[in-house]
Amino acid sequence: MKSKRFIIFLAMTMVSVVFVTLLPLLLSGGIKSMLFGDSYFSIQNLMWIIFFIGLGELLHRFLISTKISKGFHKSYLPEDDTSILEFTDMPNLFKKIKSDALLDESLANFLKKLVIQFQTSHSIDQTHQMLNSQSDMMQVTNDLHYNMIRYITWLIPTLGFIGTVMGIMMGLDYAASNDPKTDYFLGEVTAQLAVAFYTTLIALMMSTVLVFLTHLIQGKEEKLLVKTTQYCLDNFINRLYVSKE
Repeated sequence: MKSKRFIIFLAMTMVSVVFVTLLPLLLSGGIKSMLFGDSYFSIQNLMWIIFFIGLGELLHRFLISTKISKGFHKSYLPEDDTSILEFTDMPNLFKKIKSDALLDESLANFLKKLVIQFQTSHSIDQTHQMLNSQSDMMQVTNDLHYNMIRYITWLIPTLGFIGTVMGIMMGLDYAASNDPKTDYFLGEVTAQLAVAFYTTLIALMMSTVLVFLTHLIQGKEEKLLVKTTQYCLDNFINRLYVSKE
């Protein structure tokens, strides 16, 4: 998974560089200045690159959640109303899920640990406690996966504010070093201040998109975790039977 994340990072970085290189060639005037600044090494271009990296992080999480959702179609466990699972069924179940567990499939990993717990303890209660512990730990792990995207959604507006402050400073410097009585003075100062505020505007728009997509994808992962826990409870824990002998 780490290698796929790195590949997505490189791909999105390349896409962002192509984006900030080619698209300005198709634009002109105020729109070009607003979106990409007045030079190739502008703060707007830096924000675009970071924005695409953030999209790559979200794409990585989306692909993982899509892969996890496919595990529910593999029928690891019986889903009828009459089947039970005994200790003698555990070896065959373990073989069935072992290969998928090695591929870091969430559902298969859950079941693998539950099977091992039941095999070693012969206790339904302890196996149920293991399910609860796994669910809590996975909730924390999923939240940690979004640390980078949360940092990016903070970084982009911060860069926008920095660009605005720098633009205001340049506008004031221009005002201080030029004659205010000239015909073009007011228009030039206004234009520089407008460019300064463009960085904040673009940054807030980028941040809004990233926060919205994060909400959707993280919500999907949380729903999958609930579904995984419920599946294991209904079709594994509640079917376990320990002979009194």
